[in-house]
Amino acid sequence: MKTTFKVTFLIIILVFSSCKEKTNKTNFQKIDNINYQTVEIESDTLKSQKVNIYFKEVIENPKTPELAKMLLNNYASNSEEPLEYFSKLKSNEKVTREFYFKVLTNTNKYADGSYAEGLGNYGKEYIEENTKVFLTYFDNKTCFNDKDLETWADIAMLEFSLLIENTNESEIVEKYIKKLNENCNTCSKEQKQTLRKFEKSLNDKYKEYKDNFSN
Repeated sequence: MKTTFKVTFLIIILVFSSCKEKTNKTNFQKIDNINYQTVEIESDTLKSQKVNIYFKEVIENPKTPELAKMLLNNYASNSEEPLEYFSKLKSNEKVTREFYFKVLTNTNKYADGSYAEGLGNYGKEYIEENTKVFLTYFDNKTCFNDKDLETWADIAMLEFSLLIENTNESEIVEKYIKKLNENCNTCSKEQKQTLRKFEKSLNDKYKEYKDNFSN
């Protein structure tokens, strides 16, 4: 009888210990997930802070439009004013050019109606006429990444989507990309790699649009 009692007691202890161990593991996993999500949030915040620090001089310049400062931090706006910022991309100041390029990049999230048409038209032409400068922006890893590059493929597609509706030319994007490569003869190795990424993104979006347009 004593032996049976001891065995039963031992089993209870083992089961309790096992449950406790599983509970600890579960709690640890939950805590680990929370920490991971926090790191992700902090990482996005840190990126935003780095961008604002980099553009500090332009932000503090009283001549910088308030709307541009707002758009830098992704605040929406129903205004065609940002189209005027394309002229700022001709500035002799590198940081000023980068600032307005970042602002224009961010406006794509809110582009609709006549602003979307203008952004697409200006954006497509700017890339074509200033290919090397366009690619140079993406040398600055603090402010620009592959997601921004894809955004500019979307901007170009705003214009190409209109051209598709008004022309039967099937090689319109292919000719555009050929022109960009011709403009990039003196580009660095890194810039040519950026161009290849842009080409792929634009081709993928163009194909997707054509498939949807034909259906």
